[in-house]
Amino acid sequence: MPAVKPEYIIQLQGRPCALYRGVLDLAHEIGLEGIRTKLLQPPDAANGDTAIVEAEVRMKDGRVFADIGDASPKNVNAKIATAIIRMASTRAKGRALRDAVNIGEALVEEMPDAEPDAGPQATDHRPSTPAAPRPAAPAHPAAAPAAPPAPPPPAAASGSYVCTEVGCGRALTQGQQTTSTREFGQGLCPACQRKRKAGNPPECSGARP
Repeated sequence: MPAVKPEYIIQLQGRPCALYRGVLDLAHEIGLEGIRTKLLQPPDAANGDTAIVEAEVRMKDGRVFADIGDASPKNVNAKIATAIIRMASTRAKGRALRDAVNIGEALVEEMPDAEPDAGPQATDHRPSTPAAPRPAAPAHPAAAPAAPPAPPPPAAASGSYVCTEVGCGRALTQGQQTTSTREFGQGLCPACQRKRKAGNPPECSGARP
């Protein structure tokens, strides 16, 4: 049978204790159809400001579970003293839900002045989630990186390489020199390379006088 999820269980006086949200979640998981509540006694000075609420839990398989819950300034946390009726309703629903999901131990909300053992949970009885660390602000705005120098134009390398075809001598880029040497065994300009491929005699239309 499913159980209350670990995130809905806290340590209370050294013992694991389920939260109301845990039994409600479990009841939905196993087939909760609805919950009905009724205020049996409103709080007033004559009854010590004690509210009593009845809750009825209906499951989809037809089972019905009912119970009552009470709350007064004497049996709730000081932070809840202004919400007596709501706490009585939560306790009544929690008790009925415990019967529906077969949990015999009292819930955290049923305990007077209940405070979980873990400090961060004491505020609202919810599992704490560590806050993500905030990035530290830089002491001084970072300077924008300098733009990389522009690469030299291909002609910058042409002074070292020339077409070796007889009567040509046209300047070559390093890439043209490398490609021509790999294919023809010598540095040729593109025009002389085309003539070599076409089988024309080694003359270059771009020859210098």
